[in-house]
Amino acid sequence: MVFLLFFNGDKPKEKPTYKKPVWRYGIEGEYSIKGINKSGITDKYLGSHDGTAKAITDNDYDPYAVAIFVGKKQVGWLPAGCVDVHKAIMELGGSIDVYVYIGKATDDDDGHDFYFGKVQPGL
Repeated sequence: MVFLLFFNGDKPKEKPTYKKPVWRYGIEGEYSIKGINKSGITDKYLGSHDGTAKAITDNDYDPYAVAIFVGKKQVGWLPAGCVDVHKAIMELGGSIDVYVYIGKATDDDDGHDFYFGKVQPGL
């Protein structure tokens, strides 16, 4: 999101406010990607990517599961129980475009590296 401010010598009276991203499909928010460290990804997936969110109808653990893909590689899942997101994706044919960010960090306690990710609406 980019804000352009034009000054006439005075400071702006109000600071721009951050708005939650709204999925073009009518769903708000940014979600953490779950299961990313079990997906088998490597460092080549680090950074920002165009991705796909697919509603999964035959998941034994979550009947409203949504899988996140970068290309053909499944990198994880939305948190369990995203019923509204799952239903919206189903109404739109079963998959939608999303933005995926994958990062890597080191655990402070035991020093092992791990991946983390976020998914946002395709705007």
